[in-house]
Amino acid sequence: MIDAASGWLAANIGVQGLVVPEFDGSRIYYFRHVIMYVVDGRTWTVVGSQPMTQFPPSYYSVTRWGTNGFAFIGPTQVVIFRSNLITAPLPPFPSRPLTSLAPAGTFGPPPP
Repeated sequence: MIDAASGWLAANIGVQGLVVPEFDGSRIYYFRHVIMYVVDGRTWTVVGSQPMTQFPPSYYSVTRWGTNGFAFIGPTQVVIFRSNLITAPLPPFPSRPLTSLAPAGTFGPPPP
């Protein structure tokens, strides 16, 4: 793991794969084949791992889903994976709550 600010080696944790960090840096999730590894972002130690039995064969995006899961988005499906190892709180979203879906103005030519 490289420290982005200094460019120095921060830790060698021995885990590789798709990386998804928590917004607060508390945990880092690595997805390698059909296993999720969880690393503590403060101590750089592996907290645990869990097999993913419903892992999609191909996906192009992954995002946090709910309070303890990830959504893997593939070309034809979305697979939700949940685990007790996923414990960090979600970031506030949306940052400003919606108050209306009405358009703020009109577009196009004026009516006749």
